[in-house]
Amino acid sequence: YKDAYPFLKDIDSLSLANTQLNQEKAFKQFFNHKQDFPKFHSKKQDYGYTTNLVNNNIALLKGFIKLPKLGEVKIKQHRAIPSDMILKNVTVSKSSTGNYYVSILYEYQKEIKKKDVKESIGLDFSMTHFYIDHEGFKLDYPKDIQTDFNKLRVLQRSLSRRIKGSSNYHQKVLEIALLHERIRHKR
Repeated sequence: YKDAYPFLKDIDSLSLANTQLNQEKAFKQFFNHKQDFPKFHSKKQDYGYTTNLVNNNIALLKGFIKLPKLGEVKIKQHRAIPSDMILKNVTVSKSSTGNYYVSILYEYQKEIKKKDVKESIGLDFSMTHFYIDHEGFKLDYPKDIQTDFNKLRVLQRSLSRRIKGSSNYHQKVLEIALLHERIRHKR
């Protein structure tokens, strides 16, 4: 299939195998009546990919991650990884704002200690509040998130007046995506 579709040679072979496994799983779920027909994924859109560790083709270096077919890519590492963990696979995904995120899956041995539950609390999501607890106490969103919600409301109203497909429309969509990402990070 790589002779018929030469663009597949640009991609890591393990990521192609993972994509094929995901596709098989999606069709099995569909034919077992557990989900809808699988969605079409165009090669023109960036959905991200997953690749596995084979012969040290993936390595986490200081300030960089080595990926197959890409080489060393600069990263912002959020936490130190203990040396007793074994790297399994890496998933690279692209957000709607154009930022790339790398999720690294590690395997490690750890015994789970059982603890007795002495007290429990129930938290519920609310559209108007940050959360509501089991006693009815409501906590509002922080002020900076509330101001972002107001900005979002104004931007979405502005987007509805744009002509779909125009450059101003796409510019406003990106602005809204950036604000959504900002709210998500604050949460």
